[in-house]
Amino acid sequence: MRALKLFVLGVFLSLGTQHFSIANNIDKPEKTLRTEILNLVQDPQLENGYEETVYVQFMVNKNNEVVVLNVETDDNYLNSFVKNRMNYKTINAQNIEHNELYNIEITFKAI
Repeated sequence: MRALKLFVLGVFLSLGTQHFSIANNIDKPEKTLRTEILNLVQDPQLENGYEETVYVQFMVNKNNEVVVLNVETDDNYLNSFVKNRMNYKTINAQNIEHNELYNIEITFKAI
């Protein structure tokens, strides 16, 4: 009976771990696209020692403009900053899929 309980527990743990890794899978845009996005959001006005990770969902339209769909952060300043810096800005990245959803994780650190 104990072996059965351990087996069931192992199955649940492996399924839970697999679900967790799928949920946290972030579609990483091509390196050139990521570099261009990071260039758009440089130099926010942050206090020394401040660190925040922001998750941005966006797409690139047929005119190579970034369209921000969602910014996940509790910081209102960074939310506005990212949207203002990225939304409808033209990028030069090549070989990207237009109208595809991209997710990017950006960590802001003030030294």
